[in-house]
Amino acid sequence: MTANNKNVYAAEPLATGTCFVAETGTTGPTNASASLNPGFTDLGNIGEDGFTESMARTTDEKKNFGGKIVKVLQTEYKHTFKFVLMESLNADVLKAVYGADNVTVTAANGTHGTQVKITKNGKRLGHFSWVIDTTDSELNSGVLRRRLGQLRLHLHRRRPEDHVRLVTNCRRGGFVTLCSQTATAPAAFGCADQPTI
Repeated sequence: MTANNKNVYAAEPLATGTCFVAETGTTGPTNASASLNPGFTDLGNIGEDGFTESMARTTDEKKNFGGKIVKVLQTEYKHTFKFVLMESLNADVLKAVYGADNVTVTAANGTHGTQVKITKNGKRLGHFSWVIDTTDSELNSGVLRRRLGQLRLHLHRRRPEDHVRLVTNCRRGGFVTLCSQTATAPAAFGCADQPTI
């Protein structure tokens, strides 16, 4: 097989949003070009580095009496996305980070503007349904890539400029990657599905 530069995908954000979250059980998309369920909320600006996706597997080697490896067991699988949610004053971002029960928004009135109260505690956060949408404008504006899955968020650290920096870990199953192309996009482009949740 010869090298084909049109198979190199460089992710860019979409004008319609890139990082969306919904309650677990919200019907997700079945392909990359379908309209997203209105139950998904756009979390706004993502940091300049975009998303870092990684997968890790740990194994346990079983040896016989002579020291020869006779079996390799997979003991753990972790699928991680790292990204920066920049809109740290956005109530939807704060609810995704701290949990909806821990964020109270008081509407503006004649004496004060909108107020947000965040309760920071050790309660375990639930899973959410996530969709990450990207495109590559150099591929004839026809290739979309959509990732979806159920993740639990973990606050990684806060930066000096007060952006919310998140590490998301998928602890059950995996993430599904969906791709779509128009008739003008390179015919050779495709994505393989990863394990489903």
